[in-house]
Amino acid sequence: MLSEDRPLRVIRTYFRKLTRNCILYMDATSKPDQTQTPDSGCRRDRELFNRELVVLVHGLSARRIVMWPVARRLRRAGYRVCNWGYRSTTRSIDWHATKLAQVFRDADRSEHLDRIHIVAHSMGCIVSRAAIEKCRPSRLGRMVMLAPPNHGSHAARVLAPVVNWFCPTMKELSDVPHSYVNSLPVLERT
Repeated sequence: MLSEDRPLRVIRTYFRKLTRNCILYMDATSKPDQTQTPDSGCRRDRELFNRELVVLVHGLSARRIVMWPVARRLRRAGYRVCNWGYRSTTRSIDWHATKLAQVFRDADRSEHLDRIHIVAHSMGCIVSRAAIEKCRPSRLGRMVMLAPPNHGSHAARVLAPVVNWFCPTMKELSDVPHSYVNSLPVLERT
C-alpha cells in the first residue's frame, strides 16, 4: 500500500532535480571572471553575481507557484529572479508574448543587469520564443526550455475541438502545419 504522501515526494524530488540541473547549467555558462557563490565575502563579486536576471515562465494551466522551487534555488545561488505569471488559458499566445516582451524591454533598460536568462516550461517556452521575436533583449544570456512543444503537440490537436471554448491557446499549440507554434521562426544564436 502506497502512502498518500508519495505523490508529493515524487513531485518534490522532480523539482529538486530540475532546479539543481538549471543551477548547474546557469553556473556553467556564467562569465569566467565572476565567482560562483554570492557568499564569497567580496562585495564586488556579489554585486557582479547579482547582475544576472533569470525570468521564469510557467506552462499551460499553471501558475507562478509551479516555478517557485526553481526561483528559490536560483535566488539561493545568487541570481535575481522574475517569476513571471500569466493566465495561460484565457488569451492567445501572441497576447502573452506581448506582455512578456514588455518585461524583457524593462529588464534590458535596467543599468543594474548584465545578462537576462530565461527558464521556461512547456507553453512558456513558446510564449518566450514569441516574446523574443517581438523584443530580443540585447543582453540575452541563456534560454533553458523544459519540455517545449516546439513542433506542436498531438495532445493539443486532439483536445482543441473539445476545450477551445475555454482554452483558445490549445488550438495554437497543436501540431498541425499552420498552427501558431509551427509558424514561429527558429531562434538564432547571437
